[in-house]
Amino acid sequence: MAKTKINLVVGGIETRTPSEFLKQRFKEEEKIKAEIRKKLKPVKYRSDKLDPVENNYKELTYEEKRSEENEFIAYQRLKTDVHRDYKGTFTWLLFRARKELAFKKSEPYFFSRYGHIFSSKDLPTLLDLCWEMEVYGHCIFYDQKRYDSKTLRRMIHDLRHAKEHLSNVRKIMVGKDSDRKKHTPEQLPMFGKSQNVGLTFDSSLKNELQILDFEIADLLRIANDDLKLPAPTKDKEQIKLQYFIYLCEEIFKRINWDLFPNCDLSNKTTYNRECKNFILDMASLLDEINKTNPSTITNAYDRKAKYKMKYLGLMKCESEKQFNNLLKKIGL
Repeated sequence: MAKTKINLVVGGIETRTPSEFLKQRFKEEEKIKAEIRKKLKPVKYRSDKLDPVENNYKELTYEEKRSEENEFIAYQRLKTDVHRDYKGTFTWLLFRARKELAFKKSEPYFFSRYGHIFSSKDLPTLLDLCWEMEVYGHCIFYDQKRYDSKTLRRMIHDLRHAKEHLSNVRKIMVGKDSDRKKHTPEQLPMFGKSQNVGLTFDSSLKNELQILDFEIADLLRIANDDLKLPAPTKDKEQIKLQYFIYLCEEIFKRINWDLFPNCDLSNKTTYNRECKNFILDMASLLDEINKTNPSTITNAYDRKAKYKMKYLGLMKCESEKQFNNLLKKIGL
């Protein structure tokens, strides 16, 4: 006697055809998912930025959280160290940002690489000199226009238009997402569909456009800040280099010369030659100064006797007023 065929049973219901089986299977899966969703707590998104008024991290929707993340990505891509929330002159703003970045490191770059060639008794002073050198160049050598005002205004005009058009493209794409007439993949309003790029391209593109929008906004801010900077003045760079040269020479004096017994520094010509070479090596390690023509630095060294330089202690500076008073001591 032949055995009676038993149909597939899903959730206590017998299914006689593949379509019935799949339909019942989907129903059971939905029940399981619904039970899981009941037990799960709703996902809450919080801002990574502390609200200065309410002194807390605001709760955000998924879209707001994604937007905040896109803004962060844009900021990291540009790698601008001019923080948005600072107030004051552009020179102070740059200095404060640079000082904060410097404090995140355990020790100055030069000290970490070449500290072993200095006398141990001088290491505390040497450390202060190296920190001073790291923060000085950035705030001083970036306090003037690099583009002329006419060029900056043209760039600002073009950036504004670029931002406006990019925003419009994204608004069109996001607006089409709410189109209720779409019923099939062929009807989905998707940019790039004719190129067979798939659904992920569309969603990724909307996020990428928002990141670009934030990037352009940041570039606009930078360009507008640059517009406020003074134009370069004749011979100003030579004056600015004097404090850098002073710091380098103070560091140079603290080298452990027992390690270099054949270097006779009692000879003035030898001293000046070796000190100049040392200063050029120091300049090559600093992003703020390494683009300066070596002859400009050596010429400034030859003029150092005309300037009365002294240690300022910029790393301990806490206010714009204190910062400006210190710079006045070296004629800046």
